[in-house]
Amino acid sequence: MVKVGRSDRWLGYGERADAQYPDRVYIAIYRGAKPDEASSRHWCFKAKSRNEVDAFWRAGIATGGADDDPDGNKIEAVCHRAA
Repeated sequence: MVKVGRSDRWLGYGERADAQYPDRVYIAIYRGAKPDEASSRHWCFKAKSRNEVDAFWRAGIATGGADDDPDGNKIEAVCHRAA
C-alpha cells in the first residue's frame, strides 16, 4: 500500500480520492490521546453516486442518527465524482 503522506500528527496510506479519481481509497491515522470508550470515531464509506450519499444520510436520520453531532461517533458516505 502506498504512503500518501505523513507528519508529526498523522500517517496516511492508499490513494487519495478526488473528482478526477473518485474510486480511490485511503486511510489516515491520527496521533493523539486515546479516545473515550464511545466517542471520537469517524468512519467514511465510499458511495458510487451522490444519490447513494443522500440515501445513506436519510437512512441514518430515519433510524435515530443525528446530523453532524460534534460530540459523538461520525459515520458518513462520500462520493468524489463530479456532480
